[in-house]
Amino acid sequence: MIDLGHATAPLPDMLLRLQRIVENRFHVDDAPAFREVADRARYVDARVSAFRGTLDSALTVHSSLVDQRRNEAMQRMTETSLEQNDQVKKISSWAAIGFAPTLVAGIYGMNFRTMPELDWPWGYPFAIALMAAVSAGLYVVFKKNDWL
Repeated sequence: MIDLGHATAPLPDMLLRLQRIVENRFHVDDAPAFREVADRARYVDARVSAFRGTLDSALTVHSSLVDQRRNEAMQRMTETSLEQNDQVKKISSWAAIGFAPTLVAGIYGMNFRTMPELDWPWGYPFAIALMAAVSAGLYVVFKKNDWL
């Protein structure tokens, strides 16, 4: 459309100058053929300008629609990312809750001879209570922070 506009824009002026040259050189007072062709050239130039404006508007609308689709896709990706973050928080919280008793049980399962708790009558219940307390404490903390 730009090239067509560049090609048709100078035509009306060129035809009017040609009409003046013909009228002056050949002393013709009326050159209706040139006038009609110049009118047609103005009409074509106006139509090309209108088409260019329509094309510009259509491209602007298309660009807006593409941007809108891109924004909607980004919004969906953001929502998905937030959901995944919440799931990772929950999984990590449960893993930490499960890790605490595993740590305590791992330490007591090493069969050391010099651990004083092994000789206590309440050593085994203390270890179980410690595992339960650490797990419950982590559960409360994670629940309070809205991770579970």
